[in-house]
Amino acid sequence: SAFAKQQIDNKYQAQSIEAETAHGKKVFEITDSLLKNQQAAYRIYTDAINKINLDGVKERITVLDTEFKQGNVGAQAYIDQRKSLIEEEYQITYKGLEAKKDAAQITAKEIADIDEKEILARKEADDKLTQFNLKQDDIRLQALEAHYSKAKKYLETEASRSEERR
Repeated sequence: SAFAKQQIDNKYQAQSIEAETAHGKKVFEITDSLLKNQQAAYRIYTDAINKINLDGVKERITVLDTEFKQGNVGAQAYIDQRKSLIEEEYQITYKGLEAKKDAAQITAKEIADIDEKEILARKEADDKLTQFNLKQDDIRLQALEAHYSKAKKYLETEASRSEERR
């Protein structure tokens, strides 16, 4: 009977340990699932923020290009702002990729993929800057032509008004 009592206690202890282990495993699975969902949500959030920021830069480039073509922005101001926007576009891309790395526990392959994207983003920004630098003389010429065209229209209008008054 002492032996039977010991066996019942041992069986009860084994069942208690098994139940606690199962409960701990279930809690871990739920917590892990929540964490993964939060990480996925954060990645989606950072992607959305980066897209909005990049769209903003592209919109500013479009406005700047339009204002330059209309002669409302001088050549040097256009060149300086355009270079700044190219660099800003790179910085947004880079920071977004860094945020992806920080957002979750990711594999070495995922880190390597992000590192490659960062390198490609820097190369793309450098290529854009190089191409843009090569076009600076053309940009200055366009600005002079736009200025000349505006001045010519003004003078033609003034000459026309002058003749009408005679």
